[in-house]
Amino acid sequence: MCPPAFDPEVDVIIAAYRAEQTIRRAVESARSQTVAPRSIWVVDDGSPEPLEPLLQGSGVVCVRQENGGPGAARNRAIRASRAEWIALLDADDRWEPEKLERQLAALQLCGADVACSDAWVERDDRRLWRFSRGRSIPGRLGVTDVVSIGGFCASSFLLRRRIWEACGGFSERREMIAAEDFDLWLRCAARSPICYVDEPLVTYEDRPTSLCKSAGFAGAVESALSQLLERDRSPEMRQHALRARARLARDQAYDQLRRGSFAEARSSAARSIRYQPSSWASWKMLARAVLRRPPTDPREAMRDS
Repeated sequence: MCPPAFDPEVDVIIAAYRAEQTIRRAVESARSQTVAPRSIWVVDDGSPEPLEPLLQGSGVVCVRQENGGPGAARNRAIRASRAEWIALLDADDRWEPEKLERQLAALQLCGADVACSDAWVERDDRRLWRFSRGRSIPGRLGVTDVVSIGGFCASSFLLRRRIWEACGGFSERREMIAAEDFDLWLRCAARSPICYVDEPLVTYEDRPTSLCKSAGFAGAVESALSQLLERDRSPEMRQHALRARARLARDQAYDQLRRGSFAEARSSAARSIRYQPSSWASWKMLARAVLRRPPTDPREAMRDS
């Protein structure tokens, strides 16, 4: 159990770039929480058109900076905020009204410093599937769980300020953009279990411009995994990292097949097989690339066997 002095005050941190169409919706979802946040911070990360005029009268604190990536934007707002708990929300995502209430209650029960949850995936205003994609995810996550599961919705995370400080905050290196959150969760999980709430408390907007679809995403994840293996050189962790790399390459193959980039998909699927030769999902993805048949089930890339 958490000590009686458990402080439920939460600051919401929203990193935003080119978010003119979605920022007000994200802010409104934070303002509509059944447990009201102490404050809401929006960091405009160098958008071509400033976001502050769109937020006048909304009660949020809006800060504008030169483009530095999500890690730099989040760190800036976290340093300026004061609440014990920090809740992350991306500008194109939104929360269910009870998101903070559910997670704070779970944190009181499990005594962790970090919580996350499942999320709905939405594309073009159409709800597709849950972020977990049918996987069984334990209620307390360690480092190996974070590596093995891989995909968590950043907008579902609620963390105590002291663990953000102890881990040194988000990486601000340009080569880590798109995986700076994954990198921090790995470092957090090494210090405290992450409490997982098996409810979709967030709606994640799947867009072609999402950072996880950027050219640098795979390299950023590889960098996070390489740094992890420098901290933990055990054979067990190496095997988990190989599976994670296979899953990453398989995800890339899936996206490339959807776009009709069959040659790229063949290369990504073959790389996935090199990392995990026993993965039936990787072999199936390679067959689809060779036969030029895009996958019909979006969950195929997530299956390890």
